[in-house]
Formats: sequence, C-alpha cells, structure tokens
Amino acid sequence: MGMNGMDGKGNIMVGIDWTKRDPVFQRDRDFYVKGWTDPGNPSGGFTVPPAYSPGSNTPSQAALNAIFPGGNVGPSTQINFNADGTAYINAGGLGYNGPLNSLAPGRYSAMKLLGPNTSSPNTLDQAATGNLASIPLERHSLFGRGTFNFTDDLSMFTQVSYNNVKVKTASFGYPPAITIWQATIPRYNSATAGSPQDSTWLPPELLSLLNSRTVNPNAPAGTTGPNAPWNLYQVQDYTGYEVATNVSDVWQALAGLKGKMPFHDWTWEVYASRGNTHIQADYTGMNSLQRYQYMVAQPNFGKGLVNSSPAGTPFGYGVSCTSGIPVFQHIPATLVQTSQQVFDRADST
Repeated sequence: MGMNGMDGKGNIMVGIDWTKRDPVFQRDRDFYVKGWTDPGNPSGGFTVPPAYSPGSNTPSQAALNAIFPGGNVGPSTQINFNADGTAYINAGGLGYNGPLNSLAPGRYSAMKLLGPNTSSPNTLDQAATGNLASIPLERHSLFGRGTFNFTDDLSMFTQVSYNNVKVKTASFGYPPAITIWQATIPRYNSATAGSPQDSTWLPPELLSLLNSRTVNPNAPAGTTGPNAPWNLYQVQDYTGYEVATNVSDVWQALAGLKGKMPFHDWTWEVYASRGNTHIQADYTGMNSLQRYQYMVAQPNFGKGLVNSSPAGTPFGYGVSCTSGIPVFQHIPATLVQTSQQVFDRADST
C-alpha cells in the first residue's frame, strides 16, 4: 500500500508479508506409504533393530547352528535381534519374529522382505516412516520506501527492509551408530564378587555367541576369545531424527539524496546504508559419537552413570544416564538433546 502527500512532492509505500507453511510428512501421502510396503522398492537405509557384528573374533559354528538350525549361517554374519531378544539375520529374515508390512509405530515398523527383482532379494528391508515430504517454514517480511522532492532537480529517499525466516529440516532416518561409527562393548563377566555381570542385561542368545568365541594365540592379547569386547551396531531411534531449526534475521536501512547535474543529462546519487544478518541454528538428535560410545560401553549400557569428565577424553564434559541406553528394548523417549548456536557478523568500513 502507498500514498502521495505534501502537494504531490512526497510518496510513501509499505509492503508487509507473512507466510506460514505447515509440515507435510511422507506418511500423509499414499504414494510414499505404498512404497514402504512394496517388496520391489528398497528403502536404501539402515534397519533399526540392534545388531552384533562379529568382526574377526567370530562365534563358533556350533553356537550359530544351535540358534539357527539348518540355516547355514556363517560365523562372520551380522546378527540382529528381535524385540524379545532372540536373534535373526536379514538374509531371508531367518529367525525374525516381528511384524512385516506393518506401519504401526515402533522399532520394527515398515519391515518387509524384498522381492526377486531387487538387488538384495529375500532380504529384510526397513523404510524410515518419519520423513518430511515438505518442510515447515514461517516468514515475516517488511518493506518500506519514502521519497520527497525538494525541487525538480533534488530529491530525498529512504528505504527499510526486514526479513525473518524460520525453517525446520530433518534427517533421512535416525542417526546410525554402525559400521565405522560402531561402539565397542567390553565384556562384564569377571568372577570378582560384586562386579557387574553382562549376563543380567544381554540377551541369552547373544551371550551364547559371545561365550563361544575362541582365543586366537596369534592375535594380540585380549582381542579374541569369550572375554574380548564385541561390536554393537545401533541405529539411535531413541533420540529421534536429527532436526535442524534455522532462523535467519536480516534487515537493511538506507537513506540518500539524488538529483540532476546542471549540465548535459548527468545525474548523481549519494546514500548511506546499514544492515545486519543474524543466523541461528539449533540442532536436536545430533548425538555426540564420542559420548555415545563412552556411555554405551558402561555396565548395563550406562544405567545410573554419573561422570563429570571421563578419562581419556580430550576435553571435559558431563555424562549421566538414569535408565541406560535402550539397546535391546524400544523406549520411545528422547534420551539426549544437543544444541549449538552459531553467530556470525561481519562489519566493513
């Protein structure tokens, strides 16, 4: 909107805009939902349930045969775990007793067996069902401009603009702590009275596999055998998706004079301008790998842990946990929240 004034010598114009877009989730669109249960449509992501990765310190074939009779499961196979703690493998879904093609919320949601025309036929696959199809956004903006003509050859102008934008984005699935981000878990099975015993918190079938490992006399001491550490693969569904909330705040103001030169068709303009840009990014669900690996390696996956500065860390930080990380049980609650604020300002003269 705008108006003229002062006998037509002045003009003012103001524009105001407000835009808000609510999030749209993929679960709100049928073509996404149908794809999640389509056996010919691989998700391309990780399966959420926890897994044991044997590495080079493998369990015995006899222990594997006892868990998977007739399954022909090799010693280096990654072993996943059902909600009841029993073991299964992704290939063929051998031993899997959870839901298939179900979109009920939980750690085993949207699990399916891939069809014959995929690159991994008859293999368990899991879609991430919490992704956004359209990200939420809110924007406030203001623009104002005013002019005044002193004479036909001299005028003044001022201009102000302001823009505030808030956008929220999310990761594709939960943070993965697998492969190169895996955690190495010590064995807690000392015969010392009163010492923690991992037999009280690990699934029996995992204990059977760990205890079946044999010592390799040619390997470094403590790296093989039943008492050696083991590797945990864990997609961190208990902390939610990685979410970034970005807020940008930008304003600029300028004022100046302009006019005509008394010769030829030359014009001139002089103005002063000042502005500022403020950007803030807040993150949730973006977990510290170092803190996670430290906490999950404690007895009972960190239950009751209170440590203000873990030994061996390059800088001190507080680590505490009441319930322990829910490795083998799904607890749909936020365990860790991290935030980071970044302020950047540049001035020039």
